[in-house]
Amino acid sequence: MKAADRSSGTLVKKQGELSKNHAIIVFILRDDEFIAQHYSPSIFDALQLKFKPNFSFSDLPSQITHHFYTALNATVQKNSTMFYDFCIETDDTHCRFDLHITPLTDMAGNISYNVAIKHSQAKQKVDQQQYLRHELLVHNAHDCILVIDNSSKIQVFNKAAQLLFGYELHEVIGHSIEMLIPKSSRYGHSTHVKRFEDSPQQSREMSSRNVVYGLRKNGEVFPAEIAIAKMKLTDNTEFSAVVRDITQRAKLLEKLSYQAHTDALTGLNNRFSIENKLSNYISHANEKLEERPLCLMLIDLDNFKKVNDTHGHDMGDKVLCAFALTATKAMSVEHAFGRYGGEEFIIVVPEQDIGVVLEQAQRVRQGCERSWVHNINYTVSIGVAKYQLGESLQAFIQRADLALYQAKNDGRNRVCSG
Repeated sequence: MKAADRSSGTLVKKQGELSKNHAIIVFILRDDEFIAQHYSPSIFDALQLKFKPNFSFSDLPSQITHHFYTALNATVQKNSTMFYDFCIETDDTHCRFDLHITPLTDMAGNISYNVAIKHSQAKQKVDQQQYLRHELLVHNAHDCILVIDNSSKIQVFNKAAQLLFGYELHEVIGHSIEMLIPKSSRYGHSTHVKRFEDSPQQSREMSSRNVVYGLRKNGEVFPAEIAIAKMKLTDNTEFSAVVRDITQRAKLLEKLSYQAHTDALTGLNNRFSIENKLSNYISHANEKLEERPLCLMLIDLDNFKKVNDTHGHDMGDKVLCAFALTATKAMSVEHAFGRYGGEEFIIVVPEQDIGVVLEQAQRVRQGCERSWVHNINYTVSIGVAKYQLGESLQAFIQRADLALYQAKNDGRNRVCSG
């Protein structure tokens, strides 16, 4: 007899009274797999199996296999005697099992795991009190909870769900879940449900999904996050969902995003945002330069320091805001407009050749020339550049800057290209 066999047998003998009330099975861990090596005949009664001479781990019912793996793996990690219990439910009945797992190492260093299984309380009716407790928990939860079948028909719709979506219970039970989804999001929903049903995943946490949208009875669409889980039944699969309205959070995130990308004074794109947009335009332009021209205006308010020194910074701020409004109104083609810093601004013009962009730049210059802020008249100098294939963002801006420098050297209040 092998050392592991002798040690396992000794341990079973030491179980004493425990073995009278428990079925015993001994597992050997070999190549990261648990192999059943010894078992008592009562194991078949405990697990409700037909007798089989060569019993193995794969013969365990699939509902129990997961629990066994979890318990055995935890015992391996802790390397100490552990106690576990789990319950298997089928239809309106449940079976409860208690596990007592003891690791044993023989003289040769081989490890076996003695599992004592007690089938506590044979198959019995699910307690009506337990069912009522479950109903109370679901229907009085603060989170919206709903359940659909694999035909996407609503089966459970708790009080929080009724408040969130604005429907009475009788208005939704038996109806498609699509009544709670905006039309723009309904396409492919049944496909997503089927894909989740066929996947090995049992649940998806809220953090693992993007924001989805719900549709209230009054037609209002709201952002939401959702956690979903599935449960295999005898002839069906049901899907439960916990839904949370995140309207306030979405507004906060939108506000933070706006602040991160917007110049606080003028409301234009800030430097980070306009450079990011320019970088994206450059990527597109590099794909097909002939069909995707890209031009850039670099604009500077002439003698702006004198405005600040003479009239104060508050008036200087008003001039900057007036310029942003005037330039925006002057532009008649698609563009991205941003404050690059101080009194310097960038306008990115995609899909237009440089001739058109030079005309747009003149419209901006002329609009500013005619503009007055209180008693202050101001002008701008503009440098224009057309993107060259393979050019970096900074090199592109630098060429526009050289054109701007030329405009200032030539007397200001003019447009130059480079």
